[in-house]
Amino acid sequence: MLKYTRIKSSEKGFSLVEVLVALTIFSVGLLGLASMQVTGIKGNSRAQSLTAKNAVADGILEEFLALDGSHPLLDTGGAVVTYDPWKGVAVDGTSSSAQDGSGESALAGAGTCSAIVVVQSNPTISGTVHTGLTQIQVTVANNRLPSITKTMMKRRY
Repeated sequence: MLKYTRIKSSEKGFSLVEVLVALTIFSVGLLGLASMQVTGIKGNSRAQSLTAKNAVADGILEEFLALDGSHPLLDTGGAVVTYDPWKGVAVDGTSSSAQDGSGESALAGAGTCSAIVVVQSNPTISGTVHTGLTQIQVTVANNRLPSITKTMMKRRY
């Protein structure tokens, strides 16, 4: 047989005020977690943009590395020539061997980016002329900072 016991007056449970205070404290903690989540998402987005721009700059530099050492793009006669690899022309209007394009490209994770390639044969670095070398500098940028700039040297023959 079941026995019923009465609840003593000191065992009433939580009052409404105590529950509301506990919920308020819990809510403030959740707001802190939500702001941390937003900060994490922004950081990941920036990292993804930098990674995409870095990959584009590496790809353009690899295309120049794959060129034969006697390729005309590598011998600028000592002048600095700036190319837009997606338009297929040098910024000064002369034709290059790059593919025709719009001058910008949409990259997954980075949005619309532009790339500029600066080529100089026989560059002068710290007062020394480096004959037989070509300096290639690639800058990839979009509306998210920072832009990516990479520089490499290629030997001509």
